[in-house]
Amino acid sequence: MLLEKTAQAEINIANCKKGIRLLDSAEKKYAKDSLAIAYINLYRHNYYLSLEQLDKALHCSNIAYAFFKEHRQYAKDEYITVLTDLSYLYAVLGDNQKAINYIKEAEYVVAKLPAGQQIDSNLFLLANKVYYNYAYILSLDKEYQKSRYFLFKILQLPIPVQQNRNAIFKSTSYKIADLYEKTGQVDSALFYIAKSKNYSLANEKMDDGVKQMMNDNLEMAYLRLQSKISRRQHQLDSAIFFAEKSFARLKHEGWLIENNDIATQLALDYAQQGNLEKANQYYQHAKRYFFIETATNYENKEKVITDLLDFAVRAKKDKDIAPLATAYQQFLKENYNKQKAIAIKNAEIRYQVKAQDDKIEKLALANKLKSNLIKQRTLVLSAVFLFVIAGIFFYYYQLRLKEKYVAIDLEERLRLAQMSPHFISNSLSAIQRQIYDGETKLAVAYLNKYAVLNRLILENSRNKFIDLSDELDILQKYIELQQLRVADKFDYQFNLSDEVKAMAEEIKIPNMLLQPLIENAIEHAFKPIAYKGLLILKMTLEQRCLSCEIIDNGIGLQHKAQQAAKKSFSIQIIKERLALLNRQQQVKSSFEMIPHSDGQPGLTVKLIIPFITAYD
Repeated sequence: MLLEKTAQAEINIANCKKGIRLLDSAEKKYAKDSLAIAYINLYRHNYYLSLEQLDKALHCSNIAYAFFKEHRQYAKDEYITVLTDLSYLYAVLGDNQKAINYIKEAEYVVAKLPAGQQIDSNLFLLANKVYYNYAYILSLDKEYQKSRYFLFKILQLPIPVQQNRNAIFKSTSYKIADLYEKTGQVDSALFYIAKSKNYSLANEKMDDGVKQMMNDNLEMAYLRLQSKISRRQHQLDSAIFFAEKSFARLKHEGWLIENNDIATQLALDYAQQGNLEKANQYYQHAKRYFFIETATNYENKEKVITDLLDFAVRAKKDKDIAPLATAYQQFLKENYNKQKAIAIKNAEIRYQVKAQDDKIEKLALANKLKSNLIKQRTLVLSAVFLFVIAGIFFYYYQLRLKEKYVAIDLEERLRLAQMSPHFISNSLSAIQRQIYDGETKLAVAYLNKYAVLNRLILENSRNKFIDLSDELDILQKYIELQQLRVADKFDYQFNLSDEVKAMAEEIKIPNMLLQPLIENAIEHAFKPIAYKGLLILKMTLEQRCLSCEIIDNGIGLQHKAQQAAKKSFSIQIIKERLALLNRQQQVKSSFEMIPHSDGQPGLTVKLIIPFITAYD
C-alpha cells in the first residue's frame, strides 16, 4: 500500500511538470493576448501549488489577479477563483492578514452574485470553495467559532441537482464536528458525527472507487475523533476502543507512519488503565516507526516523541530514555533550523511579490502621467503641478513600502531571536542530566514545560499582536524553565497594577518584545554574581500605552567597555521595532536602560509600548 502511494505521488509530480511545460509553450504562442496569459497563469498556479513551489504559484496568481480585477465586471467567476487562490497561498506563507483580506473580497463578490431558490452549478462550486477556504484560514488562528459559521453557510447553500449533495454534507458535517471537539463541546461534536454518518453516498454520481475512498477516509476520521471525545469525557475504555479500531484501519491502509501518534496515545492509555503488556506492545510499535520515518506534520512529530519519552520514564525503560532524549534534541534542532529557513524564505517571497506589484504600479503611474502630459500640453503650469504632486505621492509611497519591508525584516529577526539554539541545547542538556541523575519526575516536569513553551511560541509567532495574558503566560513558563536550568540562581516577581490585571485578556501588545530582554537579564546580569538574583517585571497603564519595567539586581552597567563589546543583537532590533511603531501608531513608545542610583546593584529596563484592545 505504501509503495502504491509513493508511485501515485511520482505520477502526480510528472503530470504537473508536463502541464507546466504545455502552458509555457502556450504562453509563448499567445504572448500578446492578455486574456490568454491571464488564464494560463490561473491554471499554472495549480500545478506550482501541487509541486509546493509557492513563490512561482504566487507570481502566477498575481498576474491573473491584475487582469481579472480590472475586468471583474465581465469575469466574476475567474476573479473569485484567483482571490480564493491568493488567500490560501498567503495563509500557507503565514501572512494571515493578507489571506483574510483576499477571502473577504471573494466572499463579498459571491454574496453579490444573483441567486434564487436554486443556483447554478458553477456559482455553487465557487461559493463552496470560498466558504471552505474562509473556514480553513480562521481555524489557523484558532477562531473555531467563526470557522464553523462559514461551514454552516455551506450547509445552507441551495445545492443544484447535478451536484453530489450528500458527499458535500457528509464531509462538511464532519469538519464541523472536528471544530466542536477542539473547543470541548462534545455533545455538538457527537451530534454532527452522527449527522455526517447518516448521509449515504450510494446514489451519488461518483466513481465507485472515489466513493469507497471517501467512505474509508471518513470512517478513519470518525474513529480518531470519537476517541478524542471519549478521552475528553474521561471514558478511557471507550477512547481505547475507538483508537484501536482506527489503528487497525490505518495499519491495513499503510498509513501508520503519518499517524504514529495513535500508537503512542494507546500506549499511554493502556498504561493508565494498568495493562502494561498492551501498553508496551504499542510503545514498541511507535518507537520502531519513529526511528524509521515520522510524519511531516510538526505537531504530530512532537506529540509522538514526547509521548514516547513520557512512557519510557514512567515505565522505567532506562535503556530507551537516553536515545529518545537525544532523538528529541535532534528533532528540535532540525525543526528550529527548518522554521528559520521557512520564515526567511516566506519573507523573501512576500517581499519579491511586493516588489513586482510595486513595479507594475510604478509603470501604471508613469503611463498615466505621460498620457496626462500629452493631453494637457498647452497647460504647462497644470502639467508641472500634476508632476510635482505625483512625485511627492511617489516619494511617500516609497517610504511606506520601505517601512513595511523593515517591519517584515524586524519581525523575522525577532522571531528567530526569541528562542535561540543556545537555550534549546541547554534545556535539553538539563533534561538529560536529570534523567541520568535518576530525577525522572523532575525531568518529566521540565520536559512538559518545555514542550508547552515551545508550542506557545510557535502558535503566537505568526501574529503581530498578542494578548497580554498569553504574553505573561509565555514569560512565566520561560522564566521557570530558566530557574530549573540554573538551579534556582534567581527568584522572580510579576508586579501588575490592578488595572493591568483587569484588562489582561483585552489588551494586545506587539509580539516578541519582552522575552529577549528577560533572557538578557538572566544570561548577562545574573551569570557573574555570587548572591541570589531577583528579577521583577512591573506593569502599569499610561493612557493608550503599557509601561513595562524589567528590574534586576545583577551586575548593572559598571563596565561600559564590556557593555559596548557585548552589544545585544535583540536590544538593537527592539529599538528599531519601537521606532517603527512610533511612526505607524503615532503613539510615543520608548526604550531606556536605567542604572540604579541608590547604591544598589542592578539595572532597570523601561519600555513604553502602544497597545490595542480586542474591540479596536
